[in-house]
Amino acid sequence: MAVPEVDKNLLEKLEEMGFSLACSTRALHYSGNTNLEDAINWIIEHENDSDIDQMPLVPVDIDLDDSKPFPISEEVKIKAEKLRNGARQFYKDKDKDLEREREKERIQAKKIIMEAKRIAEENARKRMIASIEAEKEEERRARERIWQKLEAEKEEERRARERIWEADKEEERRARERIQQKLEADKEEERRARERIRQKLEADKEEERRARERIRQKLEADKAERRSKLGIQPVLSSPPVQPAIHAIQKNAVEAPKPVKSTKKAEVLNNCLRSLKRYNKDKEAKVNKAFQTLQIYIRNVMNNPDVEKFRNIRLANPVFQERVGSLTGGVRFLELCGFQKTKDGRFLYLPRDRVDMNSLNAAMSALHSAITNPFYGLFSTSIEKP
Repeated sequence: MAVPEVDKNLLEKLEEMGFSLACSTRALHYSGNTNLEDAINWIIEHENDSDIDQMPLVPVDIDLDDSKPFPISEEVKIKAEKLRNGARQFYKDKDKDLEREREKERIQAKKIIMEAKRIAEENARKRMIASIEAEKEEERRARERIWQKLEAEKEEERRARERIWEADKEEERRARERIQQKLEADKEEERRARERIRQKLEADKEEERRARERIRQKLEADKAERRSKLGIQPVLSSPPVQPAIHAIQKNAVEAPKPVKSTKKAEVLNNCLRSLKRYNKDKEAKVNKAFQTLQIYIRNVMNNPDVEKFRNIRLANPVFQERVGSLTGGVRFLELCGFQKTKDGRFLYLPRDRVDMNSLNAAMSALHSAITNPFYGLFSTSIEKP
């Protein structure tokens, strides 16, 4: 294989135009080696070929039988060497130029990237500063809102305290008024109870006087009848004989003098007040005790001749739970006339000690203790159990 022969003048012109030796040789060889225009057109048409910068090679017919050697002069060898060296130098310079251009492009791209990175960092820093400033502003506004909310809550709390204080004062005033009204009502009720007791006593005295009168008249009638049966003249001016009254008076002298009704009522009320105060943390049990005492007193008043209502066994579980376990419960029954037996097992009320006035006073005191919610709260006197 050998380099094809081309027109040297056309080859030089193509090299002057900037085309490589191999490209110029290939263009002249394949364009027919006729003129410069055809060679340039061929280069334009085949500029994207991968072997455009490769030296074309053509086969050489060598006659082996020819005894003549192939004429390669020294000058041709020198030229070929020069061409090869020039092509190598050209491509080396071209590669250096390309490398320099690439390096410039890399440096320029790196500068552009660094500048973009710097701009991005600067923008990020500005955004961060703006975000921090916004957060600080938001935090300031939040603190301002919290402070305003706290101030509003303080003001609302102050107003609420004022409203509660005013309401408490008004409620206290109304409670005092209610207590005063209740006390007035209790006083009026107590006055009416005393009046009723007094009227009852007056009625009892009147009934007793009438009973004595009836007994006296019956005795006079009996005497007159006996005298008439015996044929004795009746005594016109005889003084009235009143044996029953004398007996009653004798018994009255022998019996202990009863406590006056008003004093008795006060003693009973003091006993109930003491019971309520000593057991103030047992309000339900105290009310139950009052109701149970009412039942005992009412049974005796309704059935004074029935002994079972006048006899209470102290060990009775119901009695102990409702009355006996509370300080002052047994004392109230004793004030009503009940007495402990010698063996201490019973509370017994003898028939001759049944005093309706005392029992009425006891029922009145129990009624006030049950119906009056402020019973015993304002009393200064407490009876010792």
